[in-house]
Amino acid sequence: MKLISSSLFAVALLAAPMVSHAQAVSEAKADSPVFTVFVDAPTGYTFVKLPDGWKYVGAVTQEDARLVQAGSVPKAQSSAKQSS
Repeated sequence: MKLISSSLFAVALLAAPMVSHAQAVSEAKADSPVFTVFVDAPTGYTFVKLPDGWKYVGAVTQEDARLVQAGSVPKAQSSAKQSS
């Protein structure tokens, strides 16, 4: 009985990588400009690129994450006034 249990466990352990799969996620580029916003679509986690590196700033809803991924959210305009 112990031999059968050990054999079944070994087979299950060896077969596990064939059944498991990883989700593809979007990648934020390391060379992104400062203050770039990145939303991870599967989780909704939101990051901002600061001079010191990427910083987690919160999460958005799954619906908002899908809108960002689809490109349905317009880019915000800078609030800084430009001199003419």
